[in-house]
Amino acid sequence: MIRYLFLTACLLFGLVPAYGQTDALPPTAETGTTALRISYEGQSGYLPGLTLGIEQELRRHVRKKVKRNGKLKERRRMWLGSVEAGYWLHPQRYTATHVRSGIMWRKVRTRGRKIEVGLSLGAIRRENWGRTYRVTADGDVRRTYADHRYYFMPNFELGIGRDYLYAKKPRRFSWHVRPNLSVYMPFNATFVPTMGIRWGIAVYLPDRTFRSFLNKP
Repeated sequence: MIRYLFLTACLLFGLVPAYGQTDALPPTAETGTTALRISYEGQSGYLPGLTLGIEQELRRHVRKKVKRNGKLKERRRMWLGSVEAGYWLHPQRYTATHVRSGIMWRKVRTRGRKIEVGLSLGAIRRENWGRTYRVTADGDVRRTYADHRYYFMPNFELGIGRDYLYAKKPRRFSWHVRPNLSVYMPFNATFVPTMGIRWGIAVYLPDRTFRSFLNKP
């Protein structure tokens, strides 16, 4: 079952960016609605990993207000869809590969300071190194090598950072720091929560170029 979820998440990794290029939010030359994201991800606080993903702005609400000193104050609230794939490893025990797809709410202030909340669903393939033991359906214990398991993996994260697209001198990138909570299930007939943290950057893609690439025959 988990194997099929893993394959489904891989399929969503390719479909969600195309969904974002609809007429719900027409892209313009001034706003980067699609971003390529790369992050270092430390699972359990010490396991090194790398994650690569794409995030697509789905809906935006802008609130403008003139202060008493005459300066314009802007606040943007956005809903984004994202897909990502990555890995992390235990230096002596195993390698884990994962795919995730989710939705995120983001608030950006006037100079680009942002906070965000995200929820995603995905699957993880964990491959143990060296010699291990496995219990079969008949109750026998067998010795195996490079054994692997699939797990369902919901993920919740909070983030802070800065989006320089909305700074005084706009630039098409941002940075983020996101603590997260993931749950592996089923794990030995139960579930295992684990904490992690990721930090990285996102680079906005030229909207018209990306749209023409998707519509290319």
